[in-house]
Amino acid sequence: MTQTARRLPGIRFEKQAPPLQEVLPRMDIAGFVGFAASGPIDVPVPVEDASEFAAIFGVDAAIGWDASAGEQAYAFLGPAVRAFFRNGGRRCWVVRVADTADAKVDELQLPGIAAVGAHGKLEPAVLPARSEGSWADGLRVSASLEPTPVQLQIRSLAHLTFDGLVASSGDLAAGDLVRISFPTSAWTLLVSVKSVEATVASPPDGPPPGGPDGRLQAVTVTGDEAWWVRLTTATPGRHGHLHYLGPHGAMHAAAGVVAEPAPGDEGLVRISLGSDAASPPEPDGSSPPHVQFVPPPQPGALVRGVFATRTVWIEVTDVDVDADGGSAVVGTPFQVTKTTPAHPPSQAPDAYAERLTLRLAVTDDIGASVVLSGLGFAPAHPRFVGTLPGDAALYAEP
Repeated sequence: MTQTARRLPGIRFEKQAPPLQEVLPRMDIAGFVGFAASGPIDVPVPVEDASEFAAIFGVDAAIGWDASAGEQAYAFLGPAVRAFFRNGGRRCWVVRVADTADAKVDELQLPGIAAVGAHGKLEPAVLPARSEGSWADGLRVSASLEPTPVQLQIRSLAHLTFDGLVASSGDLAAGDLVRISFPTSAWTLLVSVKSVEATVASPPDGPPPGGPDGRLQAVTVTGDEAWWVRLTTATPGRHGHLHYLGPHGAMHAAAGVVAEPAPGDEGLVRISLGSDAASPPEPDGSSPPHVQFVPPPQPGALVRGVFATRTVWIEVTDVDVDADGGSAVVGTPFQVTKTTPAHPPSQAPDAYAERLTLRLAVTDDIGASVVLSGLGFAPAHPRFVGTLPGDAALYAEP
């Protein structure tokens, strides 16, 4: 019989290895630096497969013509990253480099949408592309409104206050844009919502507003800004000036344009931009000013016309060619003003109110499209279209 030795209680000292003063960096992280068609510049971006690389950095960037080979030369960044993943790589960091002094961001105009500028004046609405480069030149943007009926009654136009009924707090909130139509008036009111406050509290022991019993919550809606809009069928004038926002954010102007009703199309106006060849020389013998858009506006663009003291907006529906070779714009004219009409339909009990959101669809040159819906028009909206982040902000280190 073997007797097992028993360990007696006591104190034991163990020597611990001192911690390393410097931690060696990992040597298994792959990094690639080069030229790309899109993506943030000078920002390291982690990528975990070839499709993710293509979604961020686009197709292989063309960097010049190879005269010796007689073909287009492309950057090596894309092939190097794809080879990394084909050989079993799982994660790498990619940095796009470019001359930031010359790199420009395309500006894409939203067809049929106007924006309020810094000085409170309307201007065509534009959104920047997500990153610098000519990759966005072939993008096509379409915009449409998403109306949702809301129950509102005008309390005071002077103070922009309204009485409303909502089923939940999400039905109407600060930053929303509300359109109010009046069956007996040509005017339509657009109001940016500043605040929504409950006017009748729910009983403490009762179900919440908009619950299964279908109860509605009474609210007071206060507007931040209001615009009055109406279509006009009258000819804005015989001669005037037009201003048009072209591709890449360039502003074009045409002077001495002629406006007349569009033949066969009631409610449309046709504006001849003129022909440079037909323009007579100036009295001092100098060349006449250009009166033709370069390039012409596309259908859906907003054109601002000034005829004498009257300003109208034209939503372009078609671009035509005159007999003399000049361009002509055909579109729907409408007036926009912040001044309340002389006879406002403030007491109209049958006014129809709608909450408006924006839907954007972006299509590239190969037909692939991306759709964003439920976007807001005002900065206070949680999905304000103006806060869509670009690549530099999206991939920047927090």
